[in-house]
Formats: sequence, structure tokens, C-alpha cells
Amino acid sequence: MSIGIGSLSNLTPTYSSPSLKNLSEPASAKAPLNEELSLAETFTKSSDKPVSLIIQSNDQEKLASLKAQLLKSDQSNQVTADLPIINGFSIDVSAQDNEALQSLTQAQQSGAFAVSLDQNSDFTSNDLFELQNTFSPIHKETNVMLGVEKLHEQGIKGKGTCICVIDSGIAMHPDLKDRVVAFKDCVNGRQEPYDDNGHGTHVAGICAGDGSSSDGKTVGVAPEANIVGVKVLDQFGNGTTSQIIKGIQWAIANKNKYNIDVINMSLGRPIPRPRFLDPMTIAVQVAEKCGITVVVSAGNDGPGASTICSPGNAPNAITVGAFDDYGTPETDDDWPAYFSSQGPTRFDNLEKPDISAPGVDIISCSNENDGYVQMSGTSMAAPFTAGVAALMKGVNPKLRPKDIKSILMSQAAPFQQSDLSRNIVGAGAITPQESLAQAADFKRK
Repeated sequence: MSIGIGSLSNLTPTYSSPSLKNLSEPASAKAPLNEELSLAETFTKSSDKPVSLIIQSNDQEKLASLKAQLLKSDQSNQVTADLPIINGFSIDVSAQDNEALQSLTQAQQSGAFAVSLDQNSDFTSNDLFELQNTFSPIHKETNVMLGVEKLHEQGIKGKGTCICVIDSGIAMHPDLKDRVVAFKDCVNGRQEPYDDNGHGTHVAGICAGDGSSSDGKTVGVAPEANIVGVKVLDQFGNGTTSQIIKGIQWAIANKNKYNIDVINMSLGRPIPRPRFLDPMTIAVQVAEKCGITVVVSAGNDGPGASTICSPGNAPNAITVGAFDDYGTPETDDDWPAYFSSQGPTRFDNLEKPDISAPGVDIISCSNENDGYVQMSGTSMAAPFTAGVAALMKGVNPKLRPKDIKSILMSQAAPFQQSDLSRNIVGAGAITPQESLAQAADFKRK
């Protein structure tokens, strides 16, 4: 749940990047949304716990001044993150600090600030875990169905590209460890790669596992791509909005150092407000403007309209729904997964998802040993797409994020029941071979 936003019209991040110009949106902010708590109610309900907030403003002087006021009003108040890519910061404020409450209320009423709760997100909720035997062939069958195996036979394996997995971390599984080029821990501050949950390792394996531990039976989409792990979710799969934005911020800052081409975000939360006032969505938009293709899971809150999760409501992200391939190489039995979130997006009525990929009974790397586990969810569909995006970038390094998204959607295949809504399956099922052929021949007009 988020807090009333006053009359702030647009947040235009001023993050310094040669490829970032202007992110202003044409829409205007509305009055506080019905389900939002007032600041006073939020402070009252928090009782003895600090109130965790994200504060944004296009006026940097006013933003700095408000930060100073909040830090001065109570010694226990502390800034938890500076978030320049969204023109803001996150802060924990004592629920007993009436002076801070007054300052925040005045700031909110001025229309120059957006104030929101620093909410918890998770891996698009309800991803399904099930232990499987170590060398299950299900993942390989999915690669056969997608045509990825034929691309690998042609030597198209993502060499020279890099996928950043923003998730629960990455374990040093044999399928991954030799290509993990960097790791950032936004949760516990540890230096060495690890994953105390398992979700991130599974996702990374779908993106780029090389099958070392299964004699090539369980191979990711881009098995020669480098991997960067950014841990923003804790051992229980939860993470605050500010932690996730810090992870995106780190990826942008280190884009050139590690040649980050693609970000995968298999996480989310219910959309709290219009996209141009949603802090996590704004951060995703900035990453895309900085030249990184951002792939996001749609969410597991389907079936039902307007269940897409944030940041899947980011217009420039590639938002991925899940379909069930029933473990067969044939495509005529493929069908949208019952849990896959559907559009249009809440508040903005955007058509989402953009595309669909396999997301049921997917085998990938375990964080606990050298074996594999099975999971289902749109969290598994997104990294299939991220892997294909990396392959595309590998065959044509000049592709921009919007080119990759356009090609993927234009080459998507319809499902057998062709009248399925775009808000259920997006443009259709991902087609790696066709997308790679188009990417190789693509020339910008």
C-alpha cells in the first residue's frame, strides 16, 4: 500500500548518463488514490516500528533540504539509500517523530514531492518449488521446443554478452561459476557470490547455465554469456523497493565495466500507483534509457485482468508471461499458464505482457548442491527471454533495447487458439530462431 501523492505531476530523473536524456511522461498525477493511507494513519499504524519511506522530487535543493530536516528532527531517523536514478532517497523515520510527520505532510501538500512506502517485493510470489532428480531432461526438451538447441549447434551461445540477474543472489554452481564476473549484495553486504534462497540461482541457470553438472542435459539459453549477480532479495525471497532500486542503480553504474547487456528481474509486487510515480518502474525505465534491455516477469497473480505486477508496468521493459509446454517438443499443445498475470496494467491500462515463454516445471540450477531443482512461475519465463535477448545482442551488438523488444514481439508465434487476448499472452510465444535471424539482419532505418 502506498501513501497519498499530492499533486506532483512528473518525476524526471536526472541521473548522469550519456545515453539518458529525458524521462518525463505526458500524464499528470491524480489526487491521492482511494486505497492509500494518509501519512498520519501510516505513522499511527506503525506504532513502535520506524516508517520506511521513499521520497522523490525533481527539485534537488528542496529534496536535500527535506532530507536534512528529517535527519535533524530525530536522531533515530536514518537514510537507508540515496536513489539518484529516481531523484530520491529512502529513509526510516520514527513513528513517534511528530516534527517529521509535519514536514512530510507539508512537503506532500506542496505538490513538489512524491512520498511512498518502501514496500516489500518478492519473486513475483507463488513460484512453485519441487525437488527433482539431478539429471532430469525437462529443460532440454524446452530448449528443443524453442529451437534454442539448433542455435547452440550453430555456435550461437551468447559469448561476449553479459546478463545481470537482480534476484536473491547466485550460488557457485558448476554450470555458472566460471562466468560469474561480478556480484553485488544489497542485502547483507557480503563480497563473495552466494544465494541463501535459491531463486536467483535457478533463474541464472535458465539464462546461462552451461550444463557442466549434467553432462549437457540441462543447459540454459545463453550458456557462454557472462553473468552478474545482484542480490536484492533476502533468504525468504523478500526485498524492499529501495534495495531493488539500489541494485538497478549499481547495474547502470557498472554497465560499461562488465558489459551488461540485459537485466533480468524475476520479481515484483502489486502495482501501487501510475507508472510515472512508481519508484521501481521509473528505475527500470532509466536502465532501458541507459542502453540495457530489461526483462521482467509478469507476475503469478492470474488468471484475471489487471494482475500484472510492478515493474512489469514499465512501458519499455519486456514483460514476460508464462506458458506450459507440457514437457513436449511440439508446440500445438502449448497453453498459457493458469497463474500467469494478465493486463491491462492497473491505473495506466497498458497492454501487457509483451510476450510469453515457458514457465511450468522448469529444471535449473540448485543453490544447495551441484544438482538441479524444478520451479514454475513467470520468474522462469523471464530468464528464457533474457537469454534470447543476450543471444540477439551477441549476433548484432548494435541492437538497442527497443530493437530487441520490437524483434521479439514481431516474431512471436500465435497459440493454437489464436483469439487469445494480447493482455493474456502478449504478442505470442517467443521464437528464438526467428528472432535471431531477424536480429542478425536488422538494420536501423
